[in-house]
Order: sequence, then structure tokens, then C-alpha cells
Amino acid sequence: PIASNTGPIHINSDAKVSAGIFTQDFKLKLNDSRRYYVYVVSGTLQINGHDCIETSGLSFDNENWLTIEQANNSEVLLFDLR
Repeated sequence: PIASNTGPIHINSDAKVSAGIFTQDFKLKLNDSRRYYVYVVSGTLQINGHDCIETSGLSFDNENWLTIEQANNSEVLLFDLR
């Protein structure tokens, strides 16, 4: 995480922010008791089957997986929230 209650950027909350640049398919196990928000900074890709472009945002709860497909050098922020 780039930001969390113990990360390099401190958040005084039960939250984490992670960033990644994706050039290939990727799958991440999620905790289905937490909420997630994904923001596409740049590029195009599919997130859990949804077509996304730059500035797209998606929110998830009760999900087991975050699946990224058809990524085209896409930069993404993932917010892991309670």
C-alpha cells in the first residue's frame, strides 16, 4: 500500500490505497467483508467484466476477486475501505 495506517503515507483509518500499472491480466483476492473502490488514472482495461477508460471508477462490496483484463499500460488506484 502507498497509504494506510502503517504505510508511507499515514491514514488515520482502517483503509489502504494501492497503485499499479497493468500490462497483462491480473487477479487479486479480496476480503468480502470490506469495501473497495477502483479508480482508473490512465489507460483502458476491463475490471470484473466492466469496460473502463481513464477517469472511470468502480465500487465493490461482497466481492471475492478483483479481476483486471485487457489492460493497455493502465494505471489504477485501489482503495480498500472498511
